[in-house]
Amino acid sequence: MEIVVKIPILKFTTRYSLFFAFMKNTSILFYCALIASLAFMSCKDQINTPQVETNDERIVYTTLDFSNRDAIPNVVSADSAGMNPKILGPGYAFGVSSKRVLWTTGDSTSKSPSFVISDKNGGNARALDLSTPNGRVQDMYGYAISPDGSMILFYSHDTTADRDNLYLCNSDGSGRRLITNSFDHQTHPCFSPDGKQIAYYRNFDDAHNLKKTIEIASVDGSSHFMLTGITDAMVDGAGSIVWSAKNMICYVDNDSIFLIKSDGTGKHVVDLGYTPAWSPTGDTLAISMGDIELLTSSGTVIANITNTSGVAEAYPQWSSDGKHLLVTRWIGDFDNTMLSLEEVTLPDMTTKLIASPGGFGYYVR
Repeated sequence: MEIVVKIPILKFTTRYSLFFAFMKNTSILFYCALIASLAFMSCKDQINTPQVETNDERIVYTTLDFSNRDAIPNVVSADSAGMNPKILGPGYAFGVSSKRVLWTTGDSTSKSPSFVISDKNGGNARALDLSTPNGRVQDMYGYAISPDGSMILFYSHDTTADRDNLYLCNSDGSGRRLITNSFDHQTHPCFSPDGKQIAYYRNFDDAHNLKKTIEIASVDGSSHFMLTGITDAMVDGAGSIVWSAKNMICYVDNDSIFLIKSDGTGKHVVDLGYTPAWSPTGDTLAISMGDIELLTSSGTVIANITNTSGVAEAYPQWSSDGKHLLVTRWIGDFDNTMLSLEEVTLPDMTTKLIASPGGFGYYVR
């Protein structure tokens, strides 16, 4: 069986030669563990002790090797130390939420793509058919799982009417309903932290004038409003919208990172970059500019945490305690190279290899 996976198309800019497309958790044992930890810290530079899993958070990623076109990508789940990897199945991981993983097992641009949702260990796997009447579901324009894992938001292109709409369904595929219904292009959706609203790019023709906006809608489809106008609707797959725990929305527009409050106030540009990711508390933003940079919630640069010459890094994802970041790394031409998945530990910014080939990693608790 041939597995064909569509990945986000990553944008190239002349200013930046870059392709872009989750707790360490008591008795006498506690004190023993504390003493052991202090002893380790005092000599961590002199010894090389294998890391072991210390919590129930897992790392889910996709094995991607674009230098070998015959290689079949797999969705893999490893423990919190990146050890004991388990193949969940062939395909490409699209997103995660609380204990859930969503991936495709085939060509998601086909009429009836095959999707699977499972627990973080691959248990309770269920095949989902997200196809729609006259529709073609496309991975490159985004999926989202609600924070509690109960709902899936997805994009479908109506091949007859030549329009794109967003649909919502339960995590078992039932209860499908239309969120948007217009002759527009609506892509790259994301949920609000409470799961009651969604934000998405909209590209539409208003009396023959092309308008590009970011919209917010309620999950029941009862309300929609324009959050802000934008320059580039990012319909090529490079778009990204992320919504913080403090109700600050970050989005990519025309190669730049913008911040705006969910009520539409306080909009400002912070830097050039791609693939933003909020920390669990919403206090820190990670972005890619070739290296991975950390910014405050207002957009002030804190640090470059990778600072690697000749290596591109993108798609940062935070651990649930905010102490680690997964980063996808590659050298050279993205479309013809092997990706590797690295973990950066904060605040000392040490890195370790999780998987090669591997990329587009997520922490799942």
